[in-house]
Amino acid sequence: MKILLLTNRIPYPLNDGGAIGMDYFVSGYQNTGAKVYMLSLNTSKHFVNTETLPAYYKQLAYFDSVYVNNHVKAIPAFLNLFSTQSYHVTRFYTRDYELKLIALLQKETFDVIHLDSIFLAFYLKSLRQFSKAKIVCRIHNVEHKIWERLAFNTGFFPKKWYLNLLAKRLKKTEIATLNTVDLLLTIAPEDNSDLNQIGVTTPTLLVPFGISISDTVPVFCHTPTCFHIGSMDWMPNKEGINWFLTAVWPILHKEAPEIECHLAGKKMKPEDYPKLEGVHYHGEVGNAKAFIEHHNVMIVPVLSGDGIRVKILEALASGKKIVSTTLGARGIRAKHGQDIFIADTPSDFAACIKKAINSDTTMNQNARKLIEEQYHKERIFEQTVHFYKNDLNN
Repeated sequence: MKILLLTNRIPYPLNDGGAIGMDYFVSGYQNTGAKVYMLSLNTSKHFVNTETLPAYYKQLAYFDSVYVNNHVKAIPAFLNLFSTQSYHVTRFYTRDYELKLIALLQKETFDVIHLDSIFLAFYLKSLRQFSKAKIVCRIHNVEHKIWERLAFNTGFFPKKWYLNLLAKRLKKTEIATLNTVDLLLTIAPEDNSDLNQIGVTTPTLLVPFGISISDTVPVFCHTPTCFHIGSMDWMPNKEGINWFLTAVWPILHKEAPEIECHLAGKKMKPEDYPKLEGVHYHGEVGNAKAFIEHHNVMIVPVLSGDGIRVKILEALASGKKIVSTTLGARGIRAKHGQDIFIADTPSDFAACIKKAINSDTTMNQNARKLIEEQYHKERIFEQTVHFYKNDLNN
């Protein structure tokens, strides 16, 4: 089977959920024996020196990238106010990428073209014109809902108005794009109802994020620490940490001053956060795995956003205890009090952290078992490629 994988960034290094989610399919497809071709945008926001890519990129049948400056620019953003197009999507269009894509489609014939996210929507016309392959689109999130929630949680009226405008235009593009492809790859069962509610009728296939069990060994930690690691240039992460520091931490620190909190992630600047007793800011860490292993309870204070938290699954596989909001744990088949703690108010969140730190390793073992039974990566991709071969053309 020949699969063309199109991504709106090069998914490397693996230091945020977006990159990990895209890279998941690079290695996942390869491991099934499929012949994988890959064409990526190399964005100004996540620019990658392609010479630093891991060895398995050299094992691809084809790999190339095209640079695009996708940073938000004041003048284009202002002019977009007088357009009907989504500024989120227009930032990822470049004629150079389209021409390289067309040349590849004229040279090679593919069974499946994998579009990783709606941000490549402007290339769909060329895909249909120059290829007869089935087009599948990976749904990382129902994107416009993130911006709707951000707007809802914003009190400053001009910002609320602008975020609502972005959400409205993104929703229109999202619906049109998702109804144009042949199959949607969803991450969580909840995505189907969200898609149906906005009028998306394209068939879906559930492809949850999975973990390579053999690559992950549980490491239990018993220190009185909680931690968070995530890309802090993603607004839901920043919003959630601000809520935790202002609403949860004062309660937790007063009731259990021995507990320390450690925060890390890409684009985290310690000077942007308040200096609080017991809170340590690490910025971007060189070894995320070591950072996670060194601390006890992962916190996931997500207040907006869709999709699935890759870091939760990785932490579950590592045998970590987790305290998350309901939204943060969305799409993960984990039960409160058995595999994970779920809390949505500051007092409940603080109470769950204390309970997690003081509990034994039963929950850690339950978490590991959950991953082995329901999130085994190799098994997930065997089923996905089998569907492509036997059901996608029916």
